Order: sequence, then C-alpha cells, then structure tokens
Amino acid sequence: MFIGMMISVVLVMVAGLFAIGLAGNAIWRAVMPPSGLPRNAGCGSCGYELTTLAAGRCSECGADLLKAGVTTRRNAVRLAGSLPAALTGWTLLVMGATLVVLYTVSIVTLTSSTRSMMNSYSASYTYRPALTGAGGGASGSTPSFRVQLDLDVEGSRAGRPTSGELMLGLSANASVATFRFDDVSTDDWVLTDDAGAMVATGTVLASDDVLAAFRAVGLDPDTDASLHGFADRIEELAAEALQNPMRFSTSLMIVATQLPAGTPRLDQVSGTSGFGAGATPFGPMNPSDAIVPAVTLGVAGGIWVAGSVFIVRRRARLIEGPRPTPSV
Repeated sequence: MFIGMMISVVLVMVAGLFAIGLAGNAIWRAVMPPSGLPRNAGCGSCGYELTTLAAGRCSECGADLLKAGVTTRRNAVRLAGSLPAALTGWTLLVMGATLVVLYTVSIVTLTSSTRSMMNSYSASYTYRPALTGAGGGASGSTPSFRVQLDLDVEGSRAGRPTSGELMLGLSANASVATFRFDDVSTDDWVLTDDAGAMVATGTVLASDDVLAAFRAVGLDPDTDASLHGFADRIEELAAEALQNPMRFSTSLMIVATQLPAGTPRLDQVSGTSGFGAGATPFGPMNPSDAIVPAVTLGVAGGIWVAGSVFIVRRRARLIEGPRPTPSV
C-alpha cells in the first residue's frame, strides 16, 4: 500500500512538471521573436528580406516566389507560437500555483484547528506484570497483580487534559487499592482501599506511593525486589496518562520495546478507548477564515490579468515590428 502511494505521488509530480513545461513552452514561443524573423516581407526559401516582387524571384537565392512563398512578420510569429495556447498555459500556471497556496493554507489551518479543538476521551486498560526477556518476552517469576487504568477526560488532541478524572487501581490477593485523580488538570491524588476509604493523599504520584499501594494489597516490596521496578513502570504510566492521555498507551508500548532484558514492564492485557462528541474543525466557517483565501484569489486574479495583458501586448509588438526611427 505504501509503495502504491509513493508511485501515485511520483506520477502526479511527473505529470505536474510535464504540464508546467508545456505551459512554459507555449508562453515562450508566443512572446519571444522566432529565429530569423524578418523586419519586412522575406523569401519563403531563405528568409532574405525582399525589396520588390517585380522579378518574381528572390534576389538572394533565386527561388521562385510563387513556389517558395513570401514570409511576413505576422505569419512568422503565428507559426512560431499560438496566442490562445499561451493564454491557456498562463491560466493553468496561475491556477496551479493558486491551488498549491490554498491547499497549503488549508492544511496549516486544519492542523492548527485540529490541535486546538476540544475533545472528550475515555479509555479503560488492563495491564499485567512481566519481565523483559532477551527475545522480548517474559522470563523469570513475576508477582501476581493487575493494574487497571480508567480515563474520562476532556482536552486538546495533544497535551494535558483540562478536566476529567483518572483512576489507577492495583489488585492482588482479592484486594484493590486505587489512586484517584478527580481533577486531571492537577497532579493531586487520593489512595483508597476496597471500601473506598482514604488511605493516603499526595501530589505527583511517585514510585514510593505505588509501593505503599502494593503493601495495601498484600504485596511486600521488601521480599520481592521486582516490585520496585514495577512501581517505576506504574509511576510512568500515570505520568504519561496525565500529560498526554490520548497517546499514552502507544508511547508506553514503544518504550517497553526498548527496555533491557530482565527489566520489569507492564504488558497490556485488554483495553478500549474512544473519542466522544467534541468540537470539529469542519463546523460553520468563521467569516475571518475566508480572509486568506479571498486575498489569495484576489492576488492570483491580479497576477493573471497582468500576465495576460503582457502576453497580448508583447505578441502585438512582435507582429508590428520595430517602430521606425523618427527622422531628425
């Protein structure tokens, strides 16, 4: 699929360059004097300027003018290039350049609008502990627990959410300890037990806080040293989810593949996520949004008119020939 897209892009670029070449050639041939353009009527065989047709033959090469014909400036200019073709080529060049500018402006505007628009986003992921092996799999013994992360936030597509909540639960030995971030615009959290009673509070979740949650569900970091590494991973999970909730899962998966062998990591067991109803960049157009396209079209129209006038006048001057030098 990627190769097919690249081939399509290359073909479009080649076709565009070919069209630009044809348009430029048509304009050049219409406005530049052809080689050997006579000032007056010339022999159709050698181009020599004729002063008289009385003899019926060219005084330079002796060609029969009835057979060779007589060349005039008008005919020479028209044979060299076509005025309609030049105007058509100029129109296509201006239209192409205008479309490129408008497309670029629309992409920049859409990207800016997409980044800044507000969205609601929810996610629910379950993780299990594992040790990174030499082949990327789990090796050795790991503690038995699960991490449940639930998100329901609102914010921009990239960056920290502006509102919503995050819950990070540790379950083991039929017990659950949950970190609750009731306002994800801050780093304040509350740790609760199975019954929902508050166990601890804090600001900015650290690995030591996660170790306290492990102890609350019956896991002892003093006897299982791997829990310290898993606490670091859970700290990173919470921090990434708070800073960039709409991309945290992908970011952590990339990081997990780069961990050295034997390092504790969290593997995603299951999960769902999705965007809710939010603002869209394709809503009603603001009148100010039409300013740049209107200015672009106005400038393009002015350039097209000026270029067309130049081509027509230049063409007329070629046909008319040099103006006679005024006698003194």
